[in-house]
Amino acid sequence: MERLRYHPVGLDEVYTSFEQAVEKRKRGLLWVTGVGGSGKSSFAFNVIHKTLAKKLRSPLPVLIDEDWTGSLAGQIASQLRLQDWDRGPTEHMVKTLGAAGLICPLVDSLSERAVESAEDTVRDAVSEGHFRHLIVTSRSSKPTDTGWQWMQEIKTRPIERRDVPEFINIYGSGIDAAIIKQRIAPLVNGEVMPSPLFLRFAIEHAAQNSGQAASKLEIVQSYVEALRAGKIDISPDDMQRAAAIAAVEAVRDKLLPQEIDSGDLRGIFRNSADELPFMDAANAGAVEPAAIVEIFEESGLLNRNPVNRRLQFAYDPVAEYLAAGYLAESKLQGHTELRTRVLAAPRTAIAAAMRDIKPELFNVALEAA
Repeated sequence: MERLRYHPVGLDEVYTSFEQAVEKRKRGLLWVTGVGGSGKSSFAFNVIHKTLAKKLRSPLPVLIDEDWTGSLAGQIASQLRLQDWDRGPTEHMVKTLGAAGLICPLVDSLSERAVESAEDTVRDAVSEGHFRHLIVTSRSSKPTDTGWQWMQEIKTRPIERRDVPEFINIYGSGIDAAIIKQRIAPLVNGEVMPSPLFLRFAIEHAAQNSGQAASKLEIVQSYVEALRAGKIDISPDDMQRAAAIAAVEAVRDKLLPQEIDSGDLRGIFRNSADELPFMDAANAGAVEPAAIVEIFEESGLLNRNPVNRRLQFAYDPVAEYLAAGYLAESKLQGHTELRTRVLAAPRTAIAAAMRDIKPELFNVALEAA
């Protein structure tokens, strides 16, 4: 239901062209690109909802938002298998159905997949005609090599001030629009407009707090607190600390949010609790470190992949800002080394978040170089 609260930022013509392609049994292949938090996934989900959902004889949407091995058709076949009956389509059947336009995969966050061959397997599926309809979201632009020419590249556009009233209407929770507009003024009246995700977070923050919108890190922390307050039995500070620890692990390997092994995350929480226990909401007793993984799933901060059981942040920019804020201040040796890697990759989203939080770190890095 959360995905249904959406304001389409331009791109209206894409809905029409994709719907017509489906109805006329032509190729409908979209590559949606943009920076983290720019609304790629929300747009792709909205295209599916408006053009395919609840319509007779429409292709079956299949979401792929996890790492996989083998072909794209093989992954879809495994997702469509009925586990209780151990029955489902074969890979060949999925290719046949996809080529006939009866299945529409949505490959979300392709650029963040940890499997090196993920992009190649999607290209093979497109170039070999396994799927007549397919949607990809990625931070990277559509590749230019042979095999991708059938895909239409769609770029999310930045927020403009004329978009703000409708965002307030959708995400303002019934609070007077003038009040919210006043509270988010520092964020939307600057030289650079926030991304759609941060505008949404700022509006939700303003609807729940009387002060003006704070920094992006504080807005992210407010989002995390909103997931916890009155719902999860862990203290506010320890919810933030554990979320930041998880975020660091998510970006550690590629400086991009990746899936996290739940067993590894439990071990990391356990080691952290040895230094400083995680406390319950009343600060009366300790929270078992292993339970924090379930707490994050229950709150919606992390989503679990039903196939490989790994975890990933619901929103990549949340992971990047939490990790950047934690790494900017941490004195731990492993975090210092990771911070150095971030500073050496200034074009990454996590580096942009760290520059926003603590710009003097980049001045120090330049002087050291």
